[in-house]
Amino acid sequence: MIDPILSLAISMHSCKGVYALLLGSGVSRSAGIPTGWEVTQDLIKKLANVSGEDCGPSPDEWYREKYGEESEYSRLIQGIARTPSERSQLLKEYFEPTPDEREKNLKAPTAAHKAIAKLVAEGYIRVIITTNFDRLLENALEEEGVRATVLFIPEAIDGAMPLTHTTCTILKINGDYLDTRIRNSVRELSSYEDCQNKLLDRIFDEFGLIVCGWSAEYDIALRDAIMRSPNRRFTTFWAVKGGVTRAARELIDFRQAQVISVENADSFFNDIAEKVKSLDAIQRVHPYSVKTAVESLKRYLPEEKYLIPAHDLMRKATEDLLGKIAYKNFPDIKEVKSDDIVKRLKQYEAVAEVLMNLIATGCYWGANHHVPLWVKSIERIANSHQSERRYVEWIDLGYYPALLLLFAGGIAAIANERYDTFGAIMNRVKVERSGREVSAAVGLTTLEIDSIIQRLPAYERRFTPASEYISSVLREMFSEILPRDTEYYKCFDRFEYLSALINADLRDKAGGVIRRAPGSYLWRNRLDYPEKTIMVAIEQECEMYGADMPIIRAGLFDGSLGRFKDIKKAVDAGISRFQTY
Repeated sequence: MIDPILSLAISMHSCKGVYALLLGSGVSRSAGIPTGWEVTQDLIKKLANVSGEDCGPSPDEWYREKYGEESEYSRLIQGIARTPSERSQLLKEYFEPTPDEREKNLKAPTAAHKAIAKLVAEGYIRVIITTNFDRLLENALEEEGVRATVLFIPEAIDGAMPLTHTTCTILKINGDYLDTRIRNSVRELSSYEDCQNKLLDRIFDEFGLIVCGWSAEYDIALRDAIMRSPNRRFTTFWAVKGGVTRAARELIDFRQAQVISVENADSFFNDIAEKVKSLDAIQRVHPYSVKTAVESLKRYLPEEKYLIPAHDLMRKATEDLLGKIAYKNFPDIKEVKSDDIVKRLKQYEAVAEVLMNLIATGCYWGANHHVPLWVKSIERIANSHQSERRYVEWIDLGYYPALLLLFAGGIAAIANERYDTFGAIMNRVKVERSGREVSAAVGLTTLEIDSIIQRLPAYERRFTPASEYISSVLREMFSEILPRDTEYYKCFDRFEYLSALINADLRDKAGGVIRRAPGSYLWRNRLDYPEKTIMVAIEQECEMYGADMPIIRAGLFDGSLGRFKDIKKAVDAGISRFQTY
């Protein structure tokens, strides 16, 4: 069995920003911060003391007998301190350090808070739900230069920025210590406002979940929110110190969560941060080498007289990548393990980063006379060193760098509506597969590495694992020209769907069988927004523009609208049959 903390680190690294944290009081425990229940009990003791009475070992029972009601935090605070200023001063002693506590580093951000803040600053975490009242997390984030959107009252939710448009959103679901509307009693914790429920429903539906320091024992409404979410888009990881409560076990079983035994929250988050940092070090190329290469190419593209230096730049980057992916650097390993696959994927992504960015830039901005540069680079990488390999997994994975280049160039061309360029790299790039030469649309697809990516812990249950993995790998690279996720995934789906149509066109002309080509477009929006699928969008463009469709004017499908419609009909029929299962 793979250690679940390794699965978590790999999943978080490959799916940047898709995991939300759910933090309970255990995360702030080592800082000496009391829970809301502990604050309530201490205040009752003080109330009994000044009343000249002894509340005994059960302050809440004393309060119930004395006042005939439950000891709810909000009512108790308002009864003891009547003005906001008085309440603020009363609560500071519980959540803000005294000089002596500051010397002992108490009531200050813990190692867990600091590790979380680093993960947020690097973009790995964007959403945090916490039942804690303290501000240690906000303080740790400020030390990392991150100003989070903090929602601790229902009224703030309606006017808040969407989750995808903030660096970090913290939902303090039970309130903030400087606001008396803190939820603490069983009654207060049993229900939330509609706006809070809607936000929680969205988070639990759309994000993976990492739970730490939360017993699930008292937060009834929060438990209900988790139970309302049936989807399993991403794994739930639940950090446990010792045993789990019955309430937590029910949620773990419902979410099919991966349980991780931890010593404490500090060591847990430090371990995650270190492992993610290690994966990042494998992947990342020095940013200035990428930036310098891209800026050089941009200077060469506007005028044809710079074609020679553009050619030399591309040739150098291509030769450099060829040397780095040589068999001696990526030899076959007889026993293929998940860790080996992850390491090789990350290494391929790291060494291909410069050429990927160059090809994406060129396919987005370049003119027709530049197209041979992109075609030749992709083709050379696609046909390198595979003859030396003996094991099928490493042969298939050896095409991964070329597949990244093809996706990068194709998505960039589509983003700027350069269908001549798109068609050229799909048709004119030739790849040797099984002893014959085929176009990239046939020879470079995610189908060949789907089974390999599916071995990764975060992708075991994915419908289109390789497609989803590549979309996460390339997302950051396209953040400048496609800043919104909706824009990016529209272009990604269009690339994959049109590639599937070209694949079918070429197979049909060769007398072969039209196969369903893989891709996230098969399921994206299909159930919730069927009118927004890429298949429907292309159909509408076909009706609107006819033979003036850019892809037809670019000469694809023999420049024939009829041919395009026939192929589309055949592919869509296969998709329809597939989606009924």
